[in-house]
Amino acid sequence: MHKLLVALIFSAGLASSQTASDATLRLRNGRFWSTVPLEFQSLFLMGIVDGWKLRGDTEELVRGKVALALIPGGSVSYGDMAKMVSAAYADTANISLPIGWVLIAELAIQRGEVTIEEALQALRKHLEDGEVDPPGVSPIDAILNIVHIPN
Repeated sequence: MHKLLVALIFSAGLASSQTASDATLRLRNGRFWSTVPLEFQSLFLMGIVDGWKLRGDTEELVRGKVALALIPGGSVSYGDMAKMVSAAYADTANISLPIGWVLIAELAIQRGEVTIEEALQALRKHLEDGEVDPPGVSPIDAILNIVHIPN
């Protein structure tokens, strides 16, 4: 219970301290990720995955590729996911990519559908070519355009 209270207080503080450079297309990016203490990175990713599940459970029609985007291959802990995301942000070329996008790419890599170079390069290109309005920018399509399995 104490950890949950600390996590809530921490997340409230982060939300209020977010700067324009901490977000890309209104989604938190690597600059924000680098400010999240290691012990809270797993919780942050758990929130993304739970939110994605909620979205899928409440959406009237979920396309298969969208529903599968955040499913890991095999047993992967949130701590493992946090390490994968941190590894991607170790390359400063990825720092502007939203965290959720990087997580989608890392899980596709982990499932063996794409290489790390292909996935992150595709996301960087997608961000460069993308629209400013988030509804028109789909990282899932960017990954699936290079995934080595059928959509």
